This record gives sequence, structure tokens and C-alpha cells, in this order.
Amino acid sequence: ASGRTFPSAPDNWASSLKESIYNHLVRCDLVPENIRAALVDLKSLHTEQMNTLKFGAQRQYLRLLHQRITEWASSKPTPDVATNAGEADDTTLERHGFYSTAAHVSWYGCVRCRMVPLDLRAKGSLSQQRPSEAFVQRHENICKGREFDLSALLGVAKQMVDAVQNPNISIMFLQTPAFQEFARSLVGDSNDLVNIFTEGVVEQSKRTVDQDQATACSKFNSEGCWNSFPSSIDVRTTKLLFENLLQEVDTETANHLRTNEHFKMYIRIVAPSLTDFSWMDNGEQEEKGNDE
Repeated sequence: ASGRTFPSAPDNWASSLKESIYNHLVRCDLVPENIRAALVDLKSLHTEQMNTLKFGAQRQYLRLLHQRITEWASSKPTPDVATNAGEADDTTLERHGFYSTAAHVSWYGCVRCRMVPLDLRAKGSLSQQRPSEAFVQRHENICKGREFDLSALLGVAKQMVDAVQNPNISIMFLQTPAFQEFARSLVGDSNDLVNIFTEGVVEQSKRTVDQDQATACSKFNSEGCWNSFPSSIDVRTTKLLFENLLQEVDTETANHLRTNEHFKMYIRIVAPSLTDFSWMDNGEQEEKGNDE
């Protein structure tokens, strides 16, 4: 309504991209974790890159962007008559295990894995429009049903350790006792979830994985584990074990982990009920108690 989400003029794009659109994308659960991480990294480079551009370059780019989006939008058919020759009919969707979430929303999702948190499902479990048969077939071929797919979590974990830039920190960091105890505080003391989100991720990292193929952890059975996630987290315990974890690494690495966006993304995936991350600060702020 204000033009911040859908800018009505080229000059409004700068603030919209920097604030409202960026904030929405990094917080939206439907945006893949690797995309959110890339956005965070790219934003940090923005100031440095701007210093190398000629005056007025950004405005020129935003005007071109606005023109192209406007031309594209004006060429699209109205929602009432929009059609897609590749759309699958209801019988085809049902055959491949897809359903319409709600008539007024027009989302389509996989029946088999709908109880699993989105970041732990195989790629393609949701579609914002009526999908094609090829789309639902691709997901059906890799869907793990009630089991976790660890592809996204593994990607985030790799980005987490790579961002630390410490040769002594690798994906094996997840197997250390201190990290596993920290993970335990995030998953309600569930041994199964601790093993899956630490040992299971490391196991998958050792296997050759096609980027277009989702895989489940073979050693640890995650079927039905979505029901084991706690409804709340004891933030005081999590903070204590987080500080213990940081004592196991050098000061530079510890300071980096406090602000590592990939580390936060890992935590968001394994602890869906956690929304307060103030405990990751340097202890200057008081914990807010149990996260709701």
C-alpha cells in the first residue's frame, strides 16, 4: 500500500530493496536457507562495491530494473484468465501425492512430507501455483515422506564452517562433545534429533551427493522425528552451553560464531520454536527466559 513492497517509482526501489524486501526474504520460511545466507553475504559487500561505482550508477540500474518489471507485469494476463498449458489436472496431482492447501490461497503441497518442517523436506514440496506434472514427478522421486532430508541443513553447516575461516574448524565440528551438548539444548534433550543433526549431517557430507537429488540420512532413522521437536526452548540452558562451546575454540572463532548468520540458520532449522537469539550476544543483555 505504501509502495515499499511494490515500489511505484524507480527512486523508491533503493529503500525497498535495502529494507522491506531484504528483511522479508531473509525471514521468510519459504526462501531456501542457502538463498538467505547468500543475501546476507551480498548485503555486507554492498557498501564496498558502491564505493567503486560512478556517481548515479545505482539510480541508473534501479530505473532499468523498474522499467523491466513494469513491462513484464503489463504483459501478464489477468488472474481470471491466466492459463498454463503445463499445469497438471487434479487427477494427476492426486496420483503424485499433491493437494491444494486451500482454495483461496491456491498453494499446492506434497501429502507425504507435509508434517516435516519445510527446511527438512526434499526440494519441491510446495508450489505457489498449480504445478506441472514434471514438477510433482521430480519431487515424488526424491521425497522422503516422514523422514528428514538433510540436504539444506548440510549446505548451511558447510557455509557455517567455511565462513569461520579457521583451518582447524571443519564439518567435524558438529561431532565434538561441546557442540552436541549445545545441540541437545535446542532439541529438547532428544538423542535421536541430536544424532541426526550432528552425526547424521557429518555422515551425509562424506557421501557424494548430486545437487539435484535430495537424500536422507541412511544411518540414523528420522521417520516421524518431526513429532519430537519441543514446543519451547530453555534459553538459559542454551546460552550456558553456547558459552561452553565457545570456550572450546579460539577467541577469533568464538567472536565469529556469535555473529555467523549461517550458524543462526542452522539453529533455526534444528530448533523451529526458537525465535529469540539475544543469548548469542556477549552476555551484556539479560536473557528473556524461555522462548515462546
